Amino acid sequence: MLIYLAALETEEERRCFSTLYEEHRYLMLHVAMRVLKNQALAEDAVHNAFLKIIDCMGRFQGLSPERTKALVVVIARNKAIDLYRHEQRRAALPIEEEILDCEADPSFSPARYMIEHEDYDTLTGLISRLGATYQSTFELKYIGGYSDREIAELLDTTLKNVQVRLYRGKKMLAKLLREEVNRDV
Repeated sequence: MLIYLAALETEEERRCFSTLYEEHRYLMLHVAMRVLKNQALAEDAVHNAFLKIIDCMGRFQGLSPERTKALVVVIARNKAIDLYRHEQRRAALPIEEEILDCEADPSFSPARYMIEHEDYDTLTGLISRLGATYQSTFELKYIGGYSDREIAELLDTTLKNVQVRLYRGKKMLAKLLREEVNRDV
């Protein structure tokens, strides 16, 4: 809690936050657990919620206990939902299977190797090496969840061009993944 208190400017804000923290942290954790069903993620969501509360600390001063409780529950739930969505996007990256389809050697599976070894940082680092054109197309497709048609509109290009970028990008990524795995093995 000391980290949070250091972020507050006045003694009155610190007192208000301390009270709020002590009275509502377990309720906030319960709300986050109902959304996330994972203790570590729920704790992260509550931490993010407390950071949000610090940002809008002035809104809590003078509120009734019922309104304060309702506000912290909403903030905790929203932060848990944000984290849930982030985790869903990360877990649902369909790129791995599509990369596997593009590989020349079906006996070697660098994408599966990266996934099995939970090396998402390497995977995202390799995507950043593809170049701005491919990187932005990949981010819109696999992180943003946009359709090929929506990407074409956002990037002011044709649908066919988006499809070609995705295909070529997957081939280049498969090659980079293969090189990365071979270097590590």
